[in-house]
Amino acid sequence: MRSPLSDEAEVEVSAPAVFGLVISDDTSRVTTRRALRCSLVLFVWYLICLPVFFFTHNGLSNTLIGVGVVISVIIPCSGYISIKKNDKFASCLFCGCSCAFVILTAFILLLLVLLLSSVHREVRDCNPSDTNTVSGCPNAESWKHLCTVTYADMEDATPQECYDYLKEHLSTISSVIIACMLIAAPALILELLCWWWSQKLYNKLRVGTLIHTPVYPEITTSHRQP
Repeated sequence: MRSPLSDEAEVEVSAPAVFGLVISDDTSRVTTRRALRCSLVLFVWYLICLPVFFFTHNGLSNTLIGVGVVISVIIPCSGYISIKKNDKFASCLFCGCSCAFVILTAFILLLLVLLLSSVHREVRDCNPSDTNTVSGCPNAESWKHLCTVTYADMEDATPQECYDYLKEHLSTISSVIIACMLIAAPALILELLCWWWSQKLYNKLRVGTLIHTPVYPEITTSHRQP
């Protein structure tokens, strides 16, 4: 049963909360809101787009994406803890992981661009049955790797069978790679924004500025007149 006093209690909060964090400084409050929202959007974006990346059948790319998902979990968690505890070490992790994410995604984008260029070149210039293939084409071992790891799962395929498969599915493979690039590009923008805002917060905490300044609510009660 609720007390009559609780019905008339008035709670005053000095500053609007950001994810439950009380930040009195307007600039820090805006920066914190942007950084945490950006990190959460990035995490959701990676979860939604994760299945698309695995269609590349590229072991290195899939490993990098797996690492990216782990980092995307660390970023919002470390960001929230760093502000809540005013912890410069957690803030350093927040900023550092954001920076690492930028580098990782840029590397994945570069990898995808090279992969797209490579597959078109292999189909255009590297038919194993053609005696006039240009230099730099895959050898027998490389063809085996392409058909068992990179583009497909074809055990014991000959170089010619691998080439024929690649030529037949060139459009599909190219579409998947381009889709991955279109997913990674906005992710890179989000990561750059996370890094930019997180380093602003880190610079404040590094010099001892308190961002989260919780104020205990002032509760006033009034008694009903008999």
